[in-house]
Amino acid sequence: MPHGVVLRLGRPEVLDSALTLYSHLQVLHAGQLVYQDSANEYEAARRPYPTTFADGTRGATVLLEVNNRDLNLLLQLRISNGRGTVTDTLPVFITGAAQLDDDAPLELAGMLTSNEVGGDRGEYTTYNPICYYELTAAGPVFDAKLTERRIRTIYGQFLGFRFRSEPAMPASTNEAYAAELARIRKAGRSPVN
Repeated sequence: MPHGVVLRLGRPEVLDSALTLYSHLQVLHAGQLVYQDSANEYEAARRPYPTTFADGTRGATVLLEVNNRDLNLLLQLRISNGRGTVTDTLPVFITGAAQLDDDAPLELAGMLTSNEVGGDRGEYTTYNPICYYELTAAGPVFDAKLTERRIRTIYGQFLGFRFRSEPAMPASTNEAYAAELARIRKAGRSPVN
């Protein structure tokens, strides 16, 4: 991998011809073991993950895809001074980097959990924010302002950056949610990438 990063994956479990999970991970940087994990199951065959970024200080940032049984997630591993530290849990992004707001850096967007519908006739849904990240040379950085603005557009209110099952949201917010997902996917296919 770029930036002096080497991944060693062990204990493969082949679930089907398209999916192999690895229950042991070692990350080396400049030939030195900087991180290992056997608590998560990693996927490595789907592009673009794993992904690396240089951080400007002879370190690196690595995004590793973890199979989460609901929606997969990314562990953000920062490598610095011969150590690797998981600094954040990110969503697997909906598309590649795209222009999702009105500033120069491109953005990435995704959610950490699936939407749930409730009520006898599906009249309620959960509060499940789509989170936005600016793409920098050192990797994705959470964009709180854009995230809050888009959450308000979808739900008409802001209840934080994390999934909530209470208070229940009216099912009508699913239309705004679907429209936002379509906007993200369309921008991700545009030639600006």
